[in-house]
Amino acid sequence: MDWKWTVTAVLPVVTLVLGALLNQWTAAKLEQAQLQRELKARKTEREQTRLDRREEFELTQLTDVLTALRELATTTAAFWKHLASSEDIPPESKEAFQEAHRKLKSLVALTLDDNIRDAVDTAYDTADLLHLGEPIQHGMPSKTVPQALHDIGRAEYVVASRVREIYKSDNLPAAPQAPAVPGAT
Repeated sequence: MDWKWTVTAVLPVVTLVLGALLNQWTAAKLEQAQLQRELKARKTEREQTRLDRREEFELTQLTDVLTALRELATTTAAFWKHLASSEDIPPESKEAFQEAHRKLKSLVALTLDDNIRDAVDTAYDTADLLHLGEPIQHGMPSKTVPQALHDIGRAEYVVASRVREIYKSDNLPAAPQAPAVPGAT
């Protein structure tokens, strides 16, 4: 056989086989890349869903804590108003105070942020000392109602700050700047 004939007959077959193999290899690589993109997209979607659920839970929980703090502030003021005016506290006032107290304690256990939990625990403890009549001297406890209301207000501020952080978005366009006034310093 002539070597030219061998090259002419075999080269197209070899080229065809190599082309088919290259085509299969390329298709496999494209399929693998598509699969990786899909897996990454699913993972990103799952992560976003998890973050959305966490954010929704946290917002709901913080809103409930804020409501409980307001109730505690209201009932603390009413409870101690009755105590300061007379020794006889109406049972409904005492029950409302105790219910607000219990509600706050149950909600704070689910709070995710340690700073919020600390601030709410401080408010809770101060109100608790008032409720227990913590060393009453001259008819009033050493921890005063203003101190309890201050601690409750501080806790409300910390919770509200966290709610603002959650709602704050980095994707918002920057606020337009006012044009410079000539001659102004």
